Amino acid sequence: MVAAPMQEKQNLRKPIGTLVLIAFLLTWLWGATTLAPVAGRLHFLLEMGYYLAAGTFWAIPLKPLFDWMNAGEPESED
Repeated sequence: MVAAPMQEKQNLRKPIGTLVLIAFLLTWLWGATTLAPVAGRLHFLLEMGYYLAAGTFWAIPLKPLFDWMNAGEPESED
């Protein structure tokens, strides 16, 4: 069968993407907790902005990873 190698490649995208996701999140958390003492010395509003940004912006760099993980899957008909 000709389609088998393509299917295997698509099936590996999610496990590989999951490992990359976990590695990224662990790195992000390490960075956020390393900078937390510095943020704690800032004005209250700046500290709140730091935690808001650290807790929100982690998802932006992951958009291409999610797109890659879902590439080749059929579109769902909602």
